[in-house]
Amino acid sequence: MSRLAFWPKRTIAFTVVFRYTQVATLPLRRLEYSSYDAELPVAYGEEKVVVRTWLASFALLLTFGIAAHAWGDTLADEMAALNARWDAAINDPNPDALVPMYTADARLMPPGAQPVIGPAAIRNFFAARGTSTRNHKLQLVDILPIGNYAYVTSHFTASFVKDGVTTPISGSTVRMCERQSDGQWRIRSHMFVRE
Repeated sequence: MSRLAFWPKRTIAFTVVFRYTQVATLPLRRLEYSSYDAELPVAYGEEKVVVRTWLASFALLLTFGIAAHAWGDTLADEMAALNARWDAAINDPNPDALVPMYTADARLMPPGAQPVIGPAAIRNFFAARGTSTRNHKLQLVDILPIGNYAYVTSHFTASFVKDGVTTPISGSTVRMCERQSDGQWRIRSHMFVRE
């Protein structure tokens, strides 16, 4: 056991996270601890205590934070690429290119209409629009990853052409994407609404 004496009559308390995520509030008067427990990151007077456990915890948090950020960037890149492929299929127009972007049980829920189920039916839905939608552009807004699924919110802008009159349109889309066994993401559920 080692003993560390702090300034007497000092009543400020502080919280220290010990190994195994135990939390304790300690007064700054006197402290006894064993070398097995976490050493404290303090330096009072001439005594300086180097904190191995604190540094290890900080390093772990930093590592997990960087890994999560990198995974988030990768996922954002994958969803932005899926958006770009979807835009290209609508703008060409090439509705056949939409089919591999959807799962076998995919569901499209257009506003004010019955759900469209399956990639072939979704392809036919967009093919029926012909070239009325042009310059479609999806802009990624938010991604919520949950295991092998990701809820993707995007904002879209486009030009709608009817009877020779072009009208700018915009709105939002929410898609639930599912990671497939080959690592590719496909759309399982797709909703959109115009502003």
